[in-house]
Amino acid sequence: MKLLHWPRYSMIGAAKNGFLSRNLVTASLAASQLKLHGEEFVLKLLNRRWALDIPDSKVHQIMFSRKQTQPSDGMFGNIIFSIEKCPTLGDVAMGERCKDNSFYIVRDDLLHPLVNGNKPRKLDALLPIIEDCSGTDVTNLKDGMKKVVIINEGAGDAVALLGVIRLVHYLSQSHVLGKERPYNFVIDAGTGTTAIGFALGAQMLGLPWKVTSVMLADTVDWYKAQEQKLISDFKKYYASDIMDSLLEDELVEWVYRTSPRKFGKVLDGELKACQQVANQTGVLVDPIYTLAAWELAVHLSQRELKEGRRVVMLHTGGTLGMFGLAQRFKSYFSTLKDHQPSNFL
Repeated sequence: MKLLHWPRYSMIGAAKNGFLSRNLVTASLAASQLKLHGEEFVLKLLNRRWALDIPDSKVHQIMFSRKQTQPSDGMFGNIIFSIEKCPTLGDVAMGERCKDNSFYIVRDDLLHPLVNGNKPRKLDALLPIIEDCSGTDVTNLKDGMKKVVIINEGAGDAVALLGVIRLVHYLSQSHVLGKERPYNFVIDAGTGTTAIGFALGAQMLGLPWKVTSVMLADTVDWYKAQEQKLISDFKKYYASDIMDSLLEDELVEWVYRTSPRKFGKVLDGELKACQQVANQTGVLVDPIYTLAAWELAVHLSQRELKEGRRVVMLHTGGTLGMFGLAQRFKSYFSTLKDHQPSNFL
């Protein structure tokens, strides 16, 4: 399945003997030689060419309250959601009391108008490297006729972690989330690449941030092995001696979904829950990936508040726009209202 196609002759000088670009090697050697630590080390890693012009992502706040009635049917039957699109963030919010029953949401689902969800985030560093190597096609199937680059499912590659680390650095700026307040980031996990990259970036920057990831496609042993593999590969490229001093053994807390099931299975009531969230907030979630993260964020926001830690959901985009949920579950979409919610983005 071909995802992208470039002209055969790139405008950028190509590395003819492999897919490891000079950009990648130079950053690795420089970091090793200078013995950088913390943010200075991360800035050196991020000093490269990117596919995205800027790393910015919108941060909104979700509030919810419970109806003073008997719980009704459905996942969120007795909950009412609302959204604040311009919440107080960063250092100026440090003195404010945390709002009860609320969490932040990083809108990587709005990252690109054509490419689904946070795929551009994971390809942010990878695409320029491929272009440097005169790659003509990007695919997940081998093709012997062209200079084809094989990308792992879910962009599960060590280089893909750089794009997520770039997001972490952006969010740590004083006008966004800042570096001082503790947060628990909730991320859905297909291959786990986003969660691993996010936790890696937070550790290297010394941030008081925790990453909790909902496992959707495999077992906890598989995800822990994936975490070790990606970090090991990452160290091969970027100063392993420095990385060892900055990282803990396990970066991500892997948790099971509230109702575990075979990957791709949708349970009764979950599409209705997605529609409820969309109608009340304008945020689109899907039953395969992002609904699981939303559900966990709602649960954790009540527990973490007592410990002084705010919850942030990273919206990865899920399956929206890719797998035809409306065609698969026609009965849920045949009675949609003609108008869209006033806060729909």
